[in-house]
Amino acid sequence: MILEFTLGNFRSFYARKTLSMVPASTKGNSVNTFKKGSYKCLATAAIYGANSSGKSNLLLGLEIMRYIVLNNIAQNSTRPLKYEPFLFNEKGTLEPTFYEVVFVLGGTTRYRYGFEADRSAVQAEWLFSKTDKSKEKPLFVRIKEGIDVIDDDFREGRGLEEKTRDNTLFLSVADSFNGPVSKEIMKWFSHLQIISGIHTKMHEYTTLEILGNKSLNEALNNFFADLNLGFNNLEMEKTVWKDTNRSFIKRTTFHERYDENGHAIEKVPLDATRNESSGTNKIIDIAGSLFTALQNGGVSVIDELDAKLHPLLTKRIVELFHSREINPSGAQLIFATHDTNLLSYCSLRKDQIYFVEKDHNGSSDLYSLLEFGGEEKINEQHYLEGRYGAIPFFGDFKKLLS
Repeated sequence: MILEFTLGNFRSFYARKTLSMVPASTKGNSVNTFKKGSYKCLATAAIYGANSSGKSNLLLGLEIMRYIVLNNIAQNSTRPLKYEPFLFNEKGTLEPTFYEVVFVLGGTTRYRYGFEADRSAVQAEWLFSKTDKSKEKPLFVRIKEGIDVIDDDFREGRGLEEKTRDNTLFLSVADSFNGPVSKEIMKWFSHLQIISGIHTKMHEYTTLEILGNKSLNEALNNFFADLNLGFNNLEMEKTVWKDTNRSFIKRTTFHERYDENGHAIEKVPLDATRNESSGTNKIIDIAGSLFTALQNGGVSVIDELDAKLHPLLTKRIVELFHSREINPSGAQLIFATHDTNLLSYCSLRKDQIYFVEKDHNGSSDLYSLLEFGGEEKINEQHYLEGRYGAIPFFGDFKKLLS
């Protein structure tokens, strides 16, 4: 369960902006939410904005944070950190990037972990925890002058302060010494799925793995059937080209062949890569990741979710995460989209809808539809008319002809 993600001084985001998955306190409105322990959370969040507004940068920021956390310990003392600051003012390149995520493990403990880093060093780092009945407490705090392990609950960090290089996260060092808390946090980051909705091919291995599991194969094919993609069954196998020793995954969809009376008589196999649409192949690519999240209660983050997909198919994917029957473990879906149909037909709450818009300085702003207040219902037409901002503006056609 992810509760908040905050990003600052990263690409088009200069000021710190927070994406919150904590539902607003609305009387009697528990739709599209779930609860683990005492923590309540939104099942999905949709992010809208014009092209080049910064939607992808927001999600990329979470991906870069994940990458640094999981790969930082392997680098040597001279290797630079990933650093892409805001470039359109003088301060941006002089300041570190700010990353912070708030999440819940096991339904009982909330963690707030973050760090600030530039190209050469981690400038600050912190880890706080909170249980159902306690106040938030610091486990460790790192500043330029050093690292302070504060609470006995993070005794795994004691003695490691001097072993932590300037360009290495203290959390990663504690994990490398098999610390129990840091190990669980690293596991959370490793299970966080961040997917490009356009370049999805790299995710097909998850689908292949699930189809190879006898206990899950039928359930995943039922998942495809629910999406009504036109085929009855999917098979995937890894094949190696003998001449090059390179491997590829062959995907085969099975369709029914009917006699003149409309009775199914046999199954027809098709090479899905060649014969199915790009949208269907996209669904095959990401199905394993979505299915895994729904099975285990994970977090899926998808940029351009609607790319290549029919609006009703996009709507159905979102609704799967809203369904307590299909999503009993409380999986979450955070996605960027241009599909405005969802505003009218997907029963989204106002606190599930976010907009990204650049100001006159080129800095991206992130804000929720909830900020507009009132009892106004979500309206697709109002967004397209510009009432909420975050839409493209065009020049005069006449000037193009002059």
